[in-house]
Amino acid sequence: MPRQTENKRKAILGIAACFLLGTACLVAAIFETRTIHHLLREGRRAKATVVGIERGAKGAKWAIYRFTTETGATVTLRDVFAMYLVRPRRGEALSVLYDPSGPGRVTADLGIWIWQGPTIFGAGFVLLFGLGIILIRAERTIRK
Repeated sequence: MPRQTENKRKAILGIAACFLLGTACLVAAIFETRTIHHLLREGRRAKATVVGIERGAKGAKWAIYRFTTETGATVTLRDVFAMYLVRPRRGEALSVLYDPSGPGRVTADLGIWIWQGPTIFGAGFVLLFGLGIILIRAERTIRK
């Protein structure tokens, strides 16, 4: 009996972890999608140079851009998104999208690749929720 109870507890924890992490992926996908939509709708494009790469926890990296806004101000800002698959290099010239009402929000204008973050997080959501459902079904089958 104690072994069955322990296995049931582990199954419940695994299921809960899948749904919790899946929900975190969904929140991240929504946040990134909303930010990208805002920048595409309200933002301005500018030519920028990657002047640095900021490193964070677990190998995360953010590009730092220097560019001139439409008002003529030269600013240096960190990308709002971590670099995923497409990673600009230091010294590279590229186009950025920035928010003119608050130029603290900037990201590289990567064409279709601008959607890499929401796609990765959306896939994580689908994968984790799917795994959670599979675990629920497996747990029910084992109980019978």
